[in-house]
Amino acid sequence: EVGPDIASLVRRRHQGLDLERQFRITEQRYRSLFDRSPAGLFIADMDGTIVDGNPGLTKIMGGATRAYVVGRRFSEFLVDPGEWDRLVARLGSEPSLSDLELQLRRDDGEIRWILTNVAQVDDKPGARHVEGQLLDLTERKTKETDVTIHLDVDGTGAAKVSTPIPFFSHMLEAWSKHGLMDLSVEASGDVDVDIHQNFGLSLAKTD
Repeated sequence: EVGPDIASLVRRRHQGLDLERQFRITEQRYRSLFDRSPAGLFIADMDGTIVDGNPGLTKIMGGATRAYVVGRRFSEFLVDPGEWDRLVARLGSEPSLSDLELQLRRDDGEIRWILTNVAQVDDKPGARHVEGQLLDLTERKTKETDVTIHLDVDGTGAAKVSTPIPFFSHMLEAWSKHGLMDLSVEASGDVDVDIHQNFGLSLAKTD
């Protein structure tokens, strides 16, 4: 009579060991993916204190080891420290936020543009944290062409054009003068490539 009960306990104990082993394997796999991701991954308390981060995060933030970021507040790295509080406030009504562009300032003063995805995660009733992903957009940002245009078609022909390409600036000034339109243009970024296309696209968006 006792034998089956003992056997049942042994089976349950083996099942428990199997679950523990599976949990450890899953945890190790998750940690490996976390550490090897080229994106910056982090876990932070609601006040912004970073409790975990991968090497990708450390690199984006400008550090050499994980200790550089863990324990510090995310807002310490933001050009606008208030961004973190606004982000958390939005997470109060939305479970996750995607494609947020923020600016980081490293300890050496270098500014980096990042694309951020964050989600609010419930640990237990009344306890929450933020999990997020950062992608460094700095190289892409510096290669983009930024064109700002103000146009008044009922003007007098006044032009204020600022581009690094003299011939293109001259053509825009002539267009403004002979068309009796007031034109203001500022172009920056990768202006040596397809600036005329970016100007046309920006002009099409003006009211």
